[in-house]
Amino acid sequence: MRVGVAAMGARRRERGQAMVEFAVILPVLLVLLLALVQFALVFDAYLSLEESARIGVRAWATGEATTQAAVRAVVDQASPSLAAGAVGAVVLGCPQYAGGECPGSGVAEPQGTLLEVTVAYTEPIVVPPFDALFGATLPLRASVVMESEAP
Repeated sequence: MRVGVAAMGARRRERGQAMVEFAVILPVLLVLLLALVQFALVFDAYLSLEESARIGVRAWATGEATTQAAVRAVVDQASPSLAAGAVGAVVLGCPQYAGGECPGSGVAEPQGTLLEVTVAYTEPIVVPPFDALFGATLPLRASVVMESEAP
């Protein structure tokens, strides 16, 4: 009879120990989960930004958009998942020339010219512990280079 009471007390202490271990590890698991969520949000914004830059440089390379304003309009249309009006600078350039200046002044570039579109975006940090650590926003930037196809 005495052995049964002693074994029961040991099991109760083990349950208490498991609860304490869970209480210690739970905050760590929550922070890891929140970090994963914030990383996924930032990565999604970066992929959208890169895709919009790719669509913008493609429009410029094929001659569909021949001015910076036209490329900007294409980039804005190509990024609906990003916050409206939050896409920053859209910079056009030709990396193969000195200073990145294009020979055709960015209007109609000769065929074979390397064209580059760089798009900037500011992603808001929305997960509470990380906005205090890293600031309210995270600057993102994507550049895509493509060869001109327009004659």
